[in-house]
Amino acid sequence: MSGIIFSLVLHFLGLTHPFHISVCEIQHSSDAKTLQVSHRIFVDDLETALNQTYSTQLDVYNPTDPEELTRLIGDYVLNHFKIIVNGKELNGVFLGNEVEEDGMWCYIEYKKVKKIKDIVVINDILFETFDDQSNLVHVKYQGETKSLKLEGDTYQGVISFD
Repeated sequence: MSGIIFSLVLHFLGLTHPFHISVCEIQHSSDAKTLQVSHRIFVDDLETALNQTYSTQLDVYNPTDPEELTRLIGDYVLNHFKIIVNGKELNGVFLGNEVEEDGMWCYIEYKKVKKIKDIVVINDILFETFDDQSNLVHVKYQGETKSLKLEGDTYQGVISFD
């Protein structure tokens, strides 16, 4: 759903984007007892951040070494995105990424999550690159969706479920 909204916003604003935003969806699977996370980030913004962070000149659309690109994307996302559930920081596994038009989807999975009372989301993806970066976070748990908007000096937030 957020991919559609992301694309519509781009359509109405034209091909370039005069703003810096990412959308993150966190969904709990009660059957698998996992948190499945997907980030949608503008490709050109991510490319800029990767080149600054790793002092390189990557071309995300046409990488010379796709495996190295995936490794750097995973390293970057895992270093800039953390989750603490019920007071315990979780270790995520980067599952991969894919390009969809001008957006990059990045996928992370967190295992052994049975129940969520509260979730702290730390998301400073692209904060070091763009002063106006906003990261929207949607958490879906037991049929309920709650959201955070992280921007400026606010790179973390807490969501509680009853």
